[in-house]
Amino acid sequence: MSEAMAANPLGDSLLNFSIDLYKQLVSESGRSGNVFYSPFSISAALSMALAGARNTTATQLTEVLHVKSNDIHKHFSGFLSKLSGFAPDVKLHVANRMYSEQTFPVLESYLSLLRDSYGATIESVDFKAQYEKVRQQVNAWVEEATESKIKDLLPPGSVDSLTSLILVNAIYFKGLWSSQFDPKSTHRSDFHLDSKNKKEVDMMYQKNDYKMSRSDELGVTALEIP
Repeated sequence: MSEAMAANPLGDSLLNFSIDLYKQLVSESGRSGNVFYSPFSISAALSMALAGARNTTATQLTEVLHVKSNDIHKHFSGFLSKLSGFAPDVKLHVANRMYSEQTFPVLESYLSLLRDSYGATIESVDFKAQYEKVRQQVNAWVEEATESKIKDLLPPGSVDSLTSLILVNAIYFKGLWSSQFDPKSTHRSDFHLDSKNKKEVDMMYQKNDYKMSRSDELGVTALEIP
């Protein structure tokens, strides 16, 4: 997490949300598989949903996101506006888009908030008669936004004629290690799947000093590689 994010309430809420989500994902996977996710991306999509929510739904979303007010939109706006300047040598692109059923009434104030705070683009589409075409449009947009790294985000059957709204967040990252790994140092070694099973895989290797942290609560060890 960047220093700029950690220094504001967005960083605090995102950290707590990330931990909660990690626990849930690990619980569902039964610790039998790898868990890979982008808490920032998921949080951004839920925050966009929060902007249009009221009453019980709004309360539930604020609790899940660990936020106390609609200030979260202001914090996202500030962070996204500065994102490109955090690391000029890193390619980081965040894209948000809303697909709305053309007959579904959406308040202009909500659309304005999405545009101003999240840089979101708005697409009015025909889910009722062309839901499969819309699904393909969403997948094509995500594939383009992530430079073909994410394909077929929405599988067949995930969108139908009853769909009214789709909020999409796509994030693309490409960067180099400050201290790069030498391919010549890669060697075969055992990767432990669990306490009993292991598999021989290619292991990158380098010797250096890095920051490391352990969380007994989460049962994880974190290593920071700049």
